[in-house]
Amino acid sequence: MDTRLKKALLAASLLGCIGASPAAYAITGPAPPGNPFDDAYHVVSIVDDARKTCTGIALSKSVVLTTAHCAAPGIARRVVAIDSMGINIRVKSGFASPDFDATAMREHRATVDLGLLLLEFPLPLFVYTPMIAPIPNIGDQSVIVGYGADEVGQVALRSASLQVWAAGQRQIRLVDPSLKGKSAGLGGCTGDSGGPVLTRLDGKVALVGVVAWSTGPGDQTGCGGLTGVIPAAPSKAWLYDTLLQLEGPAAAAKLNIAPARTTGPAKSIQSSVASSVSMKRDGGIFVVPVQINGALTLDFAVDSGASDVSVPADVFSTLTRTGTVKSADIIGKQSYALADRLDISIGHFHHSDFEGGRPRR
Repeated sequence: MDTRLKKALLAASLLGCIGASPAAYAITGPAPPGNPFDDAYHVVSIVDDARKTCTGIALSKSVVLTTAHCAAPGIARRVVAIDSMGINIRVKSGFASPDFDATAMREHRATVDLGLLLLEFPLPLFVYTPMIAPIPNIGDQSVIVGYGADEVGQVALRSASLQVWAAGQRQIRLVDPSLKGKSAGLGGCTGDSGGPVLTRLDGKVALVGVVAWSTGPGDQTGCGGLTGVIPAAPSKAWLYDTLLQLEGPAAAAKLNIAPARTTGPAKSIQSSVASSVSMKRDGGIFVVPVQINGALTLDFAVDSGASDVSVPADVFSTLTRTGTVKSADIIGKQSYALADRLDISIGHFHHSDFEGGRPRR
């Protein structure tokens, strides 16, 4: 593990649980008040019976996204504010991501700290469901929004524009763009757990993830250094399925997923309209024709339980010879357990395009 990341994780504090210094805001530094995304993308304040505060973003009028540690069972919670308006709505139930590991969280190890809250009554304002943003690139700007007590103890909604310092599938780390975590600056703090991290893609509001932890300057305990974020994109299937279960297909259908960004030349975007693909039986399985990187077409087995696509070694060699897979596309190895319980280790590579159903013309 990277030494800086290890130090950051060891120093990280869960923002819904740590105590603030007497003059601390929820978001440290000279952050402006309010929610800059005021076009019906609503941020809410969540308070439990122990008066611990978390933040969340409404995905619908009755479902709020926050962290898993702000949605733990057995604790009574209420939503006490939406943007700048005070309300009082009881939380009916909470749901943690199936990939959340409470032990890992307590040991300051990376885990999918995402949770959903189902409210007893709908929120009183119209709610736009944000688009889910892809994992950002290092150097990108994102805005965190969160609640917490100001210097006189009043709950205040504030926001801060931060820069992506590191980004991965489990965690994203943000810093004050001018101070880079070397001295106290803008960042998440007490009460910001579950607060949305937002950006704009093609003029539309997109949710990068939620705030989960912080460090002080120089990777010390506290606030104003790194702000840890749990990305939403890797959990988009769980978010969709849970919203479908709680609110129905109309609400789930609004949870749009933004296309992943590329660092190379822009590629044409294919139509998102679904098309039918003819399957054929091959022995005891079904297969479909798939064109790989525009170079060759093969029959691929249909496996609804597979998370990765595998190709034979000779196919990989062909892709290499045709120049559609280069050495820069090799991203390491991964271990797999086959259906016959045989464990194997095979190489991973980026592909530029799979298209099923028929070769592109």
